[in-house]
Amino acid sequence: MKTRFRALALSICLLLVFACPAAAAKLGPAKSYDELLALAAQASGGDTLLVAGEIAAGFDRPLTVQTQVSIRGTDGASISDLALENANVVISNLTIGGGLRVSGVSYVQLERSVTVQAADNRTGLSFSGSGALLLDPGSSIIGGKGAPGVSIAHRGGDLYISIDGSVRGGSGKTGGAAVVVDPLGSSGALMVTGRLTGGRGEDFGGNALNLHNLSGNAYLTVDGKLTGGEGSIGGAGLQLITAQGSIFAGLGGQITGGIGKDYGGDAMLLMNVGGSASISLSGSLTGGNSSGPHSTPGHSLKLLGRTTAMRTNVGECILQDGRQILTAISITPLPAITSSVDDAQTLATPTPQPTTEPTVEPTPQPTTEPTVEPTPEPTPELTAEPTVEPTPEPTAEPTSEPTAEPTPEPTPEPTVESTPEPTPEPTSEPTVEPTVEPTVEPTVEPTVEPTVEPTVDPTPEPTVEPSGEVQ
Repeated sequence: MKTRFRALALSICLLLVFACPAAAAKLGPAKSYDELLALAAQASGGDTLLVAGEIAAGFDRPLTVQTQVSIRGTDGASISDLALENANVVISNLTIGGGLRVSGVSYVQLERSVTVQAADNRTGLSFSGSGALLLDPGSSIIGGKGAPGVSIAHRGGDLYISIDGSVRGGSGKTGGAAVVVDPLGSSGALMVTGRLTGGRGEDFGGNALNLHNLSGNAYLTVDGKLTGGEGSIGGAGLQLITAQGSIFAGLGGQITGGIGKDYGGDAMLLMNVGGSASISLSGSLTGGNSSGPHSTPGHSLKLLGRTTAMRTNVGECILQDGRQILTAISITPLPAITSSVDDAQTLATPTPQPTTEPTVEPTPQPTTEPTVEPTPEPTPELTAEPTVEPTPEPTAEPTSEPTAEPTPEPTPEPTVESTPEPTPEPTSEPTVEPTVEPTVEPTVEPTVEPTVEPTVDPTPEPTVEPSGEVQ
């Protein structure tokens, strides 16, 4: 089976590679699309159609060439919205904007100096029909916003596809796939040796290679570098869904799932493989990493369906699931960036931290406590207590002591009576009552200023003289 399909692929390549006749000519340069159509109508096999400037073609006016010709740009020429139908062309040194559409039985080859950049929501290169599509190394195709880079639909006849260039899906809310093949039937062959990258998506990353509805005796060989697109859910490296018949697929190379914030993309997903299909795995399959704290990394290989595992042969293949890489690991280089940008900011940030803490705590505590407590307490105690207490104590003690010594018994009676009135007769009765009132009042009030002098002088004079007369 392999020999038969390789012979088919070789025969198609031999049809594309031919020796240019000696009479091959260069026509043009064409500066408008009408001139390019006129040159293609009069061209012979092997002729080169030169293109200059910027040409606006149009998908509704396809270019048709029965014999093989070359379309070559000069001085950075470009064509927008180019359509080829039943054409046999080799395109070189040209930029194709808006997208490239190929239909019918066509043989198209893009050389290394060709770039296809699609507009928004448009596929970079769309091929529908049969024939051949060759993307040489160095060629580049990028899909529009959320659209695939290359879309291939096999419609009858023989089809040979060789992707050896760089293809990327368009970015958007949902990333576009790099290459989509749907369907690929009998007498179809696909060889991928280039670099395929799924488009980045906000929700879903695009897959690198989607293979759908393979049937008959189709033949596939994958030996390139396939990477799923990034997104909240990473894209798969390769998805093969629904393969029936006697197809053979040799899937290898370096296939990696896309990085996902919530879920990492799977490296390879095989589903609904039945009939007499045979799938051989080799190379390296690595699941996509995940970056969220509660995320799930991608798997290296998923086999879905009752007969898928029976039809899959895992040979010399390295299988490795993805890893959970948290965002903290990606933030580690940030301190080095900020310190290198501005050294003054890094020096200013640590200094306020040690200064604010010691200055706020120790300074208010020692200053407020000693100043508030010692100043109000000693001043009222020292001023209020010595003024009130020492004045009554000395006045009470000297008046009682000198009166008690010269008169042992009768002194208390005449001293109290003699001070208000000198009469001896009512001494027994009024001595009790007047002693309480005059002693308390004059001693408390006049003791502040005059009590000290009159109490000492008048008491000894009357006490000595009446004491002798009474005895």
